[in-house]
Amino acid sequence: MILAALLIILLPQQGYWFGGEPQEVTVRWPTQGKMPPVDFSWNLMVGNIRLTGGTLPIRSDADATTFKITPPKVRTRTTASIIYRVRQHEGGKELGGGDLSVQLFPRDMLSGLVRRLNGKRLAVWDSSGLLSHVLKSAKVAFVDTKDGSGLVLTRYDIVLVGGDVLGTSLFAQQPLLDQARAGASVMVFAQQKSSVDLFGYALDDRKMPSRLNWRMDHPLFAGFERADLESWLHDSPDALALRLPADEPALEIAWWPREVPGTEPVPLDALVISKSIGAGRIVLCQLPLGDWSTDPRSQLLLSNAIDYLLTRPEPTLRPSERPATQPAAIMRDPNRITLPGE
Repeated sequence: MILAALLIILLPQQGYWFGGEPQEVTVRWPTQGKMPPVDFSWNLMVGNIRLTGGTLPIRSDADATTFKITPPKVRTRTTASIIYRVRQHEGGKELGGGDLSVQLFPRDMLSGLVRRLNGKRLAVWDSSGLLSHVLKSAKVAFVDTKDGSGLVLTRYDIVLVGGDVLGTSLFAQQPLLDQARAGASVMVFAQQKSSVDLFGYALDDRKMPSRLNWRMDHPLFAGFERADLESWLHDSPDALALRLPADEPALEIAWWPREVPGTEPVPLDALVISKSIGAGRIVLCQLPLGDWSTDPRSQLLLSNAIDYLLTRPEPTLRPSERPATQPAAIMRDPNRITLPGE
């Protein structure tokens, strides 16, 4: 949601769109009551190139006005802008305007998964069918288990668990623990309706912050910018955070900042963690992801997640056991002669 001086403009998925697909934009007054009628004109631009545009009237008594934008198809991620102006309906006097950033993505973001998963056994536990649908659309082969029962007798290399499928029973988590101990890499997406601990971690209902700490060099976030990740924080007012004890052997990947800076291990609240268990690992992701089919951010994270789960698990060190960060080496100018002692 972007609040301009005159109007509120709501972009689907915070402006993260697939190129070539229509998007419905909503424009509304920031206050209730009768407002003067205006004309809202917009142009979708890439640099100085106009891709499309239009003008629509907004009535004085309109609660909300919608229009569609169909951006062009793109071959790679492309930054575009919606530049808009607001004018009086009578007389055409300009009242204000602004611009909104839009990130366009190609539709083939999951291409290559079939090749990379060749020979690997993938199971998907997704009662909603939404995660399964996007994987089927990408021609990915997997075993679809609606209730987790298929995880008891068969061992898999990767297990993906869709949002809000674990319910309120601890017993539902046991097959996933057994899979990880046997060597599987398990990824569990947001369980926002759970009232029990999640794999031993208490869940805390917290207001979503404006900023988190992100481990930007982690494979889960390959291709993301910090602003991309933080856009998810605006999609949900709160979240169930994972409560990590001090010096817990789990890698925090997205977490709340410490109240007091320091190096001594302290308890942390996190939204994404990874933890080695037995011969495998479990990754817990409590981020409020968008629709698997229409949100390119979610598909980018899904692609990254599968690539990460294909790697060999490593033991997860406690924070107190991790090596201290070494200062970056000084880069010498190759054209400069270095004298002894320098």
